[in-house]
Amino acid sequence: MKKLTWLAVFVLMLMVLAACRGDGLEEVEAVLSIDDIILVEGQSHIITYTITPSYLLSHDVDITYLIMDQSPRGYGVIYFSGHHLGDLLEAQEAGTATIKAVAVNTLGSDYVFHAETTFTVTVLPLEDLGDEYVKNGSFEDGLQDWTVSSSHESVSYYAAPVSTPHTGHFGFEMNFRDEGIEEPMTITLSQSITYVPAGSYRFSLWYQGMVFALTMTVRIGSEVVATETFSGVGYDEIPEHEYYANFGIDVFVPTDSDLTIEIHVIGNNLEDPKTSYWGIVDTVSFQSVQLVHGHEFVKNGMFDDSLAYWHVTSSDPSILFGPDEYYEMHSGDAALMLHFPFSHDALTFTLSQLITDVPAGVYWFSSWYMGNVFSLTMTVYIDDQIVGTETFSGEAYDAVPGHHGYANFGIEVEIEADSDLTIEIHIIGNHLEHLLDFTWAFVDTISFRALHLPYEPVLSIDDITLVEGDTHVIDYQLFPDIFEDVHITYEILEQTPAGVISISSSTLYADAAGTALIKAVAVNAPGADRIFQAETTFTVTVLPGEDENGELVKNGRFDDELAHWTITASHADVDYGLVHIEEYTHSGQHALYVYFFDADQAEEPMTLTLSQLLSGVPPGTYLFSFWYKGTAFSLSMTAWIDNWIVESMSFSGQYYDDRPFENGYAQFVIEVYIEVESDLTIEIQLIGNNSEYQEESEVWVQLDTISFKEGYIDDWIIPMVGK
Repeated sequence: MKKLTWLAVFVLMLMVLAACRGDGLEEVEAVLSIDDIILVEGQSHIITYTITPSYLLSHDVDITYLIMDQSPRGYGVIYFSGHHLGDLLEAQEAGTATIKAVAVNTLGSDYVFHAETTFTVTVLPLEDLGDEYVKNGSFEDGLQDWTVSSSHESVSYYAAPVSTPHTGHFGFEMNFRDEGIEEPMTITLSQSITYVPAGSYRFSLWYQGMVFALTMTVRIGSEVVATETFSGVGYDEIPEHEYYANFGIDVFVPTDSDLTIEIHVIGNNLEDPKTSYWGIVDTVSFQSVQLVHGHEFVKNGMFDDSLAYWHVTSSDPSILFGPDEYYEMHSGDAALMLHFPFSHDALTFTLSQLITDVPAGVYWFSSWYMGNVFSLTMTVYIDDQIVGTETFSGEAYDAVPGHHGYANFGIEVEIEADSDLTIEIHIIGNHLEHLLDFTWAFVDTISFRALHLPYEPVLSIDDITLVEGDTHVIDYQLFPDIFEDVHITYEILEQTPAGVISISSSTLYADAAGTALIKAVAVNAPGADRIFQAETTFTVTVLPGEDENGELVKNGRFDDELAHWTITASHADVDYGLVHIEEYTHSGQHALYVYFFDADQAEEPMTLTLSQLLSGVPPGTYLFSFWYKGTAFSLSMTAWIDNWIVESMSFSGQYYDDRPFENGYAQFVIEVYIEVESDLTIEIQLIGNNSEYQEESEVWVQLDTISFKEGYIDDWIIPMVGK
């Protein structure tokens, strides 16, 4: 709800008048208080308040909220949900909002009162997100990686192109037809995520529609570690995000775990039935937060709100302190100023703040300072135990250029488990060995932010499929990508039958058809800065040399790098290689990429030609095909016998029907008839630029799954996916 209507205000006034008409009711002068609130984008927060006199219990109080202002755009920062006129605050996007709260007596209360207050909500950006753990979160690959179930036949769902996707072209669209069903109609969408390191995460999605409710849940095994339900109709859409709303929950994973994310949608409202309900979910995400300079835990660290949230003590009442808004601040609108008078005794001042629910991790506690006091000691406590402390000179320090004469002091602190903690700055104002008339200090911009969360390295190697006689260099990934000195070894655990593969260093040799299970161990190289060990297992499948499906092309999916292929480029600015990221390939482990640089400058066609000799092709009819996506000007397919063209055809490389469920690739195919057994050359030529008129300076192409086997165009079936 963005603002109260005049009807709501009128009803509120009637409630107050009705309460005041009661005979013999006690009129009370009440005071309502609500602290300012700091949230992170997507975070939810139940508003808490205090009201005095304290004998006014919650059943005596009816409280409503009115958003007075939102910055920077006037809307979209926050919205309310929950009972009454909203007591659950949802942070939509970064900014600030000013809210007015009005508390009145409930009907039937023994007291009559009216109290008001205003408070500010600050929504911080969700900074420095880590790696994305959700696969196919924007449904560009259909329902791949997702498990979906529905409760009734009248419930339908599709991962398909939508008119207004949040990202990409696809979304997960849901439709619920109410056919007199008197029970909830539901859809449950889930995905298993393997190996999530301990730490803090954000599970979020983007939604639009009019379903009844969406519940987001995270489970480790059968244990629910986080869950929250959102209204499918009472939400604030964000115009800059195609009028989608962002729903999300914060998740703390206590130990390295496999987990499941789930989105459970109830389509129909049993109390207000309609003929149909619909909704779209897009851009589902599960990402680590606070990996580098994450969420700020200190409240009012710039003293813009005076000394709110801070606890201060001083050793002598003659010590002057308080926010100063006139001298040079480091940041914000104020700085904490301290003045220590002349004294033969040590004069001290201590500033502290309690911080709750700090996840395990490594943090940086820092403050900006200038002055001439004797020393500052920064300390972090959990209960009464010191987990980090360091003392800095208040007289001899290096001011940071461009920071108004301030120096930055800080300490690194490791928090081993989810904790409440206290940060403290203890200042000794005077130096007893050389007394001054007075000493002074300015303290500003106090911060407690995460540096990184605890992790153990994770070694990952995809399963490998080879053909007898192939060689293959093993590719691995080690997460996080910070280990430069890696030594990796391989051990064959089992082979069926014996002698399937052999390994030399990191190269596999496919010796015979069968399967093999391999263990890989990665450790730090001698003398490396980081000591670690990680291991994994993977499977190698070796296929017979002659493809059982009659495939004549060797290495058509580039699993064996560029073996068996002859490639020529017309210009030095035509670059090519292999990509091995799953989202960029059509099938297998690799795809061929080609880049035509400075295509708009070339005065003649820029080409790349890919060919392979197929020996002893029997007579018959064949289909020559490959999968493509890119922006090349044109492409051609040719089958040669000696210097004679058996079949050839050209296609546009810019206007084609891509297959979203095939990773955005399109398939090109020609039919080739061979009269007698022959040695045949297949060729694919890419023309990157239109030499007469070329706008784009860089042109790209990806090729994959090249095939030549018996078949007819009439029998060619385009793969389809859907429900």
